[in-house]
Parts: sequence; structure tokens; C-alpha cells
Amino acid sequence: MASFLHKKNREETLQPEKMRIPGEKNHKGGKETAMKTMTTATRTGSAAQSKVRVDDQLYKVGVGVVGIASCAIGIWAVISLGAGMIASGGPVGLVLNWLSAVSGKLF
Repeated sequence: MASFLHKKNREETLQPEKMRIPGEKNHKGGKETAMKTMTTATRTGSAAQSKVRVDDQLYKVGVGVVGIASCAIGIWAVISLGAGMIASGGPVGLVLNWLSAVSGKLF
């Protein structure tokens, strides 16, 4: 059905219009009955329709959710580093405790 609407909105037709021109003779010799055919281009169904695609909206929502989740994880990481620094006695203590945890040796 969507392709039908799309085709209908873009369709252009040529419609002949009859116009009397006084003083011209027709093929029978009469003056006032002369007809001239003019061809004009008219556009049918020119109303613009905005189509919102569902998948585009879902992509936008997905990007927003991932962005908010990454911000929350970053804030949580900064808070955790700050709490670890406070618990170990400062930045030097945090680094020494991290090295002892990773290597298994006490510094």
C-alpha cells in the first residue's frame, strides 16, 4: 500500500485543454467555432506526507539508552576510584595496593 501512495503522490499527467480563439478558421471554414488544443502539465496529489519509520525511531532510542548507560558507568568508575583512594590513604597508597593485588607480593 505504501508504494501505491508513493506512486500517486509523484504522478504527473498531461491534460489537454480546449480554448476558443475568435477570428481563427476551423477546418470547415467557420470563424467562431475554431478550437485550439493546448497541452498543460498538471500535478496531481501534490500534498506532502511525512512518513516516520519505526526503525529510525528505535535506533534513536537505542543510541540514547547506550549513551545514558555509558555515562552512568563512567560516573560509577570515578566514584569507585575516589572511594579506593580514600580507603588506601591517598593516590600512592592506591597504586601500591593495586600493584600488590595484581602481582601477589606485598609492597
